[in-house]
Amino acid sequence: MEISTIISFLLAAMLLTLSPGPDILFVISTSISKGHWNGIFVTLGLSTGVLIHTMLAAGGLLLLLANSEMLFSLVQYFGAIYLLILAYKAWKERENTNLQIQLNNNQLTQKITEVKQFWKHYRTGIVMSSCNPKLIIFFLAFFPQFVNFKDENVALHIIILGTLFAFQAVIIYSIVAVISARLTNKLRQNSKIVKYLNICTAIVLAAIAISILLL
Repeated sequence: MEISTIISFLLAAMLLTLSPGPDILFVISTSISKGHWNGIFVTLGLSTGVLIHTMLAAGGLLLLLANSEMLFSLVQYFGAIYLLILAYKAWKERENTNLQIQLNNNQLTQKITEVKQFWKHYRTGIVMSSCNPKLIIFFLAFFPQFVNFKDENVALHIIILGTLFAFQAVIIYSIVAVISARLTNKLRQNSKIVKYLNICTAIVLAAIAISILLL
């Protein structure tokens, strides 16, 4: 694979990563409401999902999935239902903001809560990415522009490009997470504002779920 191809791919990937969409919107909303580390763990989950799609594409399974209406629908509905459940939980969290702020005064309780939240957001990122049918279509439409399918090393080229895509997404989304969290750090100290931030997160998750269903 030529260096010029890799550079062109990375530039296109960075533009796509920065373009408005459900992934970057969820990273921003999570970072604003829960802090930058939760946003970074969402980012790691999203990138893990990209790597899952990369391995499926390299093995030819992604094309099989896209051509099977039943499998495609199963992925679509599972991802949407999961996000709707998370939206409901985020909506319910608005009622517990005062209690959560009190619990965070206890350092041990705060650490345990933080670790649980990190892994929860990491899992959410994985499901959002790996069960998003839009990403399947993206892989099938975007990657062929940079991969020569007549080459005997086509699977290796797909893995390299997929890994590069995931890596640059981690860097960009992590920067977005840190900036979003720092700009709104004081807001998270106010229980009333945290309540509305949780409502916004619920709305974002529900909107992403609906967009998946309408695909």
